[in-house]
Amino acid sequence: HFVNEIKTWNEAQTYCRDKYTDLATISNMDEMEKLNITLKKETAKLSWIGLKSESVGEWKWSLANQTFYKGGDTYRNWSSGEPNNQGGNEHCAVIAKNGFWYDYRCDIMLPFVCYDGKNTKFIFFKIKKRTWYEAQTFCREKYTDLVSVRNQAGNEVITNLTQSSVNDSAWIGLFNDSWKWSDESNSSFRYWNPDKPRDDLECAAVSGSEQHYWNNVSCTEQLPFICHEVCGVTAYIPHHYHFVNENKNWSEAQTYCRDKYTDLATISNMDEMNKLNITLKKETAKLAWIGLKNESVGEWKWSLADQTFYRDRDTYRKWNSGEPNNKGGNELCVNFAKSGFWFDTRCNFMLPFVCYEGKNSRDNYTFINETKTWYEAQTFCREKYTDLVSVRNQTENEVIRNLIQTAVGPNVWIGLFNDSWKWSDQSKSLFSYWSSDKLRDDLKCAAVSGSKQHYWNNVSCTEQLPFIC
Repeated sequence: HFVNEIKTWNEAQTYCRDKYTDLATISNMDEMEKLNITLKKETAKLSWIGLKSESVGEWKWSLANQTFYKGGDTYRNWSSGEPNNQGGNEHCAVIAKNGFWYDYRCDIMLPFVCYDGKNTKFIFFKIKKRTWYEAQTFCREKYTDLVSVRNQAGNEVITNLTQSSVNDSAWIGLFNDSWKWSDESNSSFRYWNPDKPRDDLECAAVSGSEQHYWNNVSCTEQLPFICHEVCGVTAYIPHHYHFVNENKNWSEAQTYCRDKYTDLATISNMDEMNKLNITLKKETAKLAWIGLKNESVGEWKWSLADQTFYRDRDTYRKWNSGEPNNKGGNELCVNFAKSGFWFDTRCNFMLPFVCYEGKNSRDNYTFINETKTWYEAQTFCREKYTDLVSVRNQTENEVIRNLIQTAVGPNVWIGLFNDSWKWSDQSKSLFSYWSSDKLRDDLKCAAVSGSKQHYWNNVSCTEQLPFIC
């Protein structure tokens, strides 16, 4: 949404968060081309997008597709003492013939490895030497991107590929970057003007030139801006499951899956659970490991388990003063008061609740004025609608506050709950499919059962079980 009003970057961010989702995030070249079509209708020379520089950089992959990584974007194989940022300008990574990585200046001319996502293969260019940015442009134009390395097995493949080079090292897609998106998304896609960004200009704007490259600009400049909006629950690339009929403990199973595939199985929704059920029906195992493990400290999460819906806006909270206080040690679900503030409450309280329907419209909320426990309300909403309601910003909080004023009591359930279970691949999926039996606190790893429903059970992590990658 192009907004032809002149604002500073911070003012534009506030406007977009109130009216839409956030300032524009651009995740790939397809989205950039879509934005170009919007900009061709406008006369503005520069327009704000949601990118802003922070003081500390992070190592990121050039390929900006999180469905490709499934949490594997954190794999690193640095040589001892690396990265050391010698001279303060080593911001790009190379792989050496010994398989270890080093940080280098990005303007050094080296061979490089491209990744072709259409044919799932790697291409090594040992004759064509380029700077890191030139290599990135070449790979994006001819293939998919510079290569990303997700695990040790992938590192071995790339290492073997580069042995024929006369050079000791080759570019890979890792680079150090201090720019962050306003909506906290992890997209590492960049489309900078070929001129190097100035260190003292910390906000990004898209230019009105034919290519619509990005420029960095003083954040206090007054410019028009572009908002983006998440409409309902969008599609994503599903998981593919592999049953491994070897008995291992949870940690051994995790190591095996990370080496041979991506990770232990993550299940993000009921469709994926049904797909996993089909796999399990062919097997005789009573239990099989999945990638869920209990950590000691819980986090507040939303029941709706689709990150494309949030774009990392799942951190919005409207706690009442002094909340959450976990009174009695068992207040793990959240109710929404008529005042618009939130309270943590025991999940077995009987309250009315609000459901969200993601199939038909952006803001389709339904107030159910009958009382249920939080888990009963969750089941009801998932069966009849999409899920219990999530609240991403102040505007949505007001919509829900107005919706519940007819409630008999002062509070209703929303979809926030406290959970200490984490997926092995570090994904943020909140979907769960536990057996109705109460979970034991001392059993910290999850396994899917061989029963007809294939509910999940928590089991000692040292048990020897087959597993699913």
